[in-house]
Amino acid sequence: MSCPPATLPSWNHAGRTIRRFLGDASPTGRLARGAVWSLAGALCSQGSALAAAVVGWIPVALVIPAGVIFTMAFVLLIPVALGPLTRLAAWALRPALRFEAELARRQLLRRRARTTLTIGVLYVAVSCAIGLGTTIINNVDDVRDWYDHMVVGDFFIRAMSPETAASQIVSMPESLGDEIAATPGVAHVETLRFANAEVEGTPVIAVLRKFAADDRLPLDLSEGDPAEVRAAIHRGEVVVGSNLARRLGRSVGQSIMLKTPKGDVPLRIAGITKEYMVGGLVVHIEWSRGQALLDAKDVDIFMVTAAPGATAAVESRLRPLCR
Repeated sequence: MSCPPATLPSWNHAGRTIRRFLGDASPTGRLARGAVWSLAGALCSQGSALAAAVVGWIPVALVIPAGVIFTMAFVLLIPVALGPLTRLAAWALRPALRFEAELARRQLLRRRARTTLTIGVLYVAVSCAIGLGTTIINNVDDVRDWYDHMVVGDFFIRAMSPETAASQIVSMPESLGDEIAATPGVAHVETLRFANAEVEGTPVIAVLRKFAADDRLPLDLSEGDPAEVRAAIHRGEVVVGSNLARRLGRSVGQSIMLKTPKGDVPLRIAGITKEYMVGGLVVHIEWSRGQALLDAKDVDIFMVTAAPGATAAVESRLRPLCR
């Protein structure tokens, strides 16, 4: 069944709309010079803004409005640039395609509105595809970078795989860490405990962890100096996830109120870290300080680091213990 002619899209109407804005885009017609210069200025200024955001000179949040204005100016300038660009392309192709290149150029200019709309649609589609792909790659790289900072170890010992649907995990006695540390070839054992907590009415996960004084800080900080944050953590201060800090409107140096069995306790924020667990609603607390505050005694995960060259030997010795 065919559609009535009245319902079909009209390329002529689109062409008239473009020409109405630019005056007349034909080489011999009248140009709305004010509109052309305005669009050219917008194209250059917003392109410069995009470049400045890439190198970090201006806030990255300005990329979205600058990109929208840049795309609109680029698409609306296509009718003006179509003639010179097609002549340049035909000249470049003339050695290989003499008559065909000129014929193709005239065919493109014959239906200028249709050519303009086709180029504009292709440009927007390709731009969206590149932008979406770049966003996905950046997010994946960011998660991997966070994982490399947060999860540091050669072996991870748990009593069982965590039940993610019910948020259940089986804990182990802290004394087991001494037995693991005594295994020949083990260089370092780190304890990790995930405790449900509440900060000013917001449910959070409190990550209790032993922060070694001579090792790199296992956090992907977005605010705070690693050396200063390490020292502050051992003084009883905490590091919060960026999403939690944004939700509470807090920054480094301010305090949060952690709900404990003994009442609300103010904790000073030593740093803010990128966090992908539980939507970033995480508070990192030093092991002994967290035990005292939340009455958490056992360990959820032992993260074991083997001495250089001893990974295979440590694995063979840990397997019987794990079984």
